[in-house]
Amino acid sequence: MTQRAMRTRLRVTAVVCLAAIAAACGSDSNSGSSATAGSAAPATAAAPATEATTAATTAATTAASSAATSVPSTEAAGAAFKVPTDKCPADATQPLADGAPIKIGFIGPQTGPLAAFGVIAQGMKVYFDKINKEQGGVDGHQLEVVTKDDAYDPAQSGPAVQEAIQGDKIFASVFQIGTPNVAGTRQQYADACVPQALVGTGFPAWGDPKNWPWTTGGIPSYTVEAKVWVQFIKQKFPDAKKVAILSYNNDFGKTYKTTLDEALPAAGYQIVADVAHEGTSDLSNEVTQLLAGGPDVIIGGTTSTFCTNLIKLARQGGFTGPILNSYTCQSIQQFMVPAGDAAANVFTLVVAKDPSDPAYADDPDVKQYIADVGTYGPGVDAKVGNVFTGYNGAFLTVDALNRAAKMDGGLTRANLMNAFWSFNTKSPIAIGGVAKVDGVKDAYIAEYGVMAEYDPTGQTYKVADGVKIDAEGQGGVFAG
Repeated sequence: MTQRAMRTRLRVTAVVCLAAIAAACGSDSNSGSSATAGSAAPATAAAPATEATTAATTAATTAASSAATSVPSTEAAGAAFKVPTDKCPADATQPLADGAPIKIGFIGPQTGPLAAFGVIAQGMKVYFDKINKEQGGVDGHQLEVVTKDDAYDPAQSGPAVQEAIQGDKIFASVFQIGTPNVAGTRQQYADACVPQALVGTGFPAWGDPKNWPWTTGGIPSYTVEAKVWVQFIKQKFPDAKKVAILSYNNDFGKTYKTTLDEALPAAGYQIVADVAHEGTSDLSNEVTQLLAGGPDVIIGGTTSTFCTNLIKLARQGGFTGPILNSYTCQSIQQFMVPAGDAAANVFTLVVAKDPSDPAYADDPDVKQYIADVGTYGPGVDAKVGNVFTGYNGAFLTVDALNRAAKMDGGLTRANLMNAFWSFNTKSPIAIGGVAKVDGVKDAYIAEYGVMAEYDPTGQTYKVADGVKIDAEGQGGVFAG
């Protein structure tokens, strides 16, 4: 089938009605290199960021939303999409040897400006250790996490992945962080036929089963999020006219910027400041530039502690208006609590339960997670949202492993990749929706969220009063 453009229509239930929203993705990444959406052939070199972000934000998507039902993780279902194996090493289609461990790699920052995401590996280990103890692993195999620190530096990602594949013999990589990091290494995974699954970036190239069948995405579309912001401002703050944009000077930030630079003027807003920041900045100069424009609203197309710094510096500069943050900054303990009372009037697209949010104190999945951390993660802070993210990634990985083990041929890397392309289950971390993907009509696994205001007094998101967005089956551009 030839590559085709699709356009997204978000179904918004609560206040905002969005239509014909382009659904492409960026990444929380730290470099100017990137990958072009739907490229005709794999390439080891990444395309310029401007090319990638333009391709992402101009690609339109169309699909009708349909209700998804959860299937048990133990169900032995064949994948709707099957990875080609004719060019794979022989071991890609050979079952894992009896008694051999299943090694799952996490390649991401343990150090550097985005080290806050490194705790994802801790959450993965907690869930794997639980499965090892309580279920004897998967199909008789114990689960292990192999962690590699690339410091969020694409130059370090290649060697880290090579060591994980060739030295540690990982069975798959899960939730690798960063667009240029993923783009610069996906050829290594493709050549080795090792799954690069549920990557922690939402760029559309990760939803391209035809050209890159060994790579799948794990987070929602940043372009859809940016479009939602524009409509949210229109509804929530009807008197706002001037908007200031802060964006990370990388593919992630440029995707937000490209989308907003088009969508805001089209909606009648004046962009009074459009400022990019580097990964080494403390944001002092950038926030000064934002405030100099006299904005009514500030949008933060950035991530991690940069979101915290934006909030604090903007308030210190006298700005009292609304600030919209990337959903990658939703972790209460890591990014919101440090901002203190300055985080009032801050809005975020919330996609996951936060284990420190009192709103989920009685949630069965959160209670189970906290209990599991207490049992299997001594020293791990269960209140940190990114630990729960890793726990969730491990849950989805075990789901895929169980299904792969029941496919013809048994537990092979090829079958596991097919399983990663055929999710239809409930995620313990998600606030709603289903984890659903088939590689044919739906290439994105996370397509539900709520635009919610943060309450610093209660250290909670007002999800119940937020704007619900359900884009199941509509969130991406891919060649199927």
